[in-house]
Amino acid sequence: MSLVTIEGHTILPRALIADSVVLDVGANLGNFSFLMAKRFGCVCHAIEANPAVFTRIRAHPRIQTHQLAIAGRSGHMVLRIHEDHECSSIAPISGESYIGEVEVPAVTLEEFAAAQNLSDIDIVKMDIEGSEVEVLDSCSDEFLGRCGQLSLELHDFTGQLSPQVVTRLLTRLESLGFVVIKMARKSHIDTLAINRRRCSISTIEYLYLRYGIRNWHGLKRMVGRWLGAPPPPNARPSSDRL
Repeated sequence: MSLVTIEGHTILPRALIADSVVLDVGANLGNFSFLMAKRFGCVCHAIEANPAVFTRIRAHPRIQTHQLAIAGRSGHMVLRIHEDHECSSIAPISGESYIGEVEVPAVTLEEFAAAQNLSDIDIVKMDIEGSEVEVLDSCSDEFLGRCGQLSLELHDFTGQLSPQVVTRLLTRLESLGFVVIKMARKSHIDTLAINRRRCSISTIEYLYLRYGIRNWHGLKRMVGRWLGAPPPPNARPSSDRL
């Protein structure tokens, strides 16, 4: 069973077909959406709240763009603009360098899917700077059950999410039938949850995904460092340290 990493987010490509629906939540410049559309033929919704970044998302016939925040509740939120625009957040970190703020419209993930008439969603990629658990907490079990994969950057490595909160979320996902795979050694910066009700996984594949794959990827990184091999495309150089 082969997993691939796209822009720092691990996915199971075997479960994708042409026209698979991808929600790119926290799209930034839209690179994840662009690569998913180009490589797999997915129909992508690139959702980005920061207006300065949103205008730079490159056009593609299979990418729809949406300038708004996905949050735990709908309404309007204050987005704190970081000097590194990729780190702008509605859940700012104390002591970080923010250079301004802007009010942005916000909806829940479930409300967004309903507004777009999306029933089954193949991948939800989420990188929203500390609001991931709040967003998923707002989703019903029924809605999450219609999602094939959740590729999450959970911000426990920044201190925005506590280990207890992350554990509670992942326990819920497992209770709903997801296989949760933590790709990084120390944090949940790259976490994949695969819905076994949407993707058939054998017992052997389950054991490999649940217990073996992270060690295998860690071994490959170690061997690559020993041999002086370059990191794989789209890999995060620091992921094995987080």
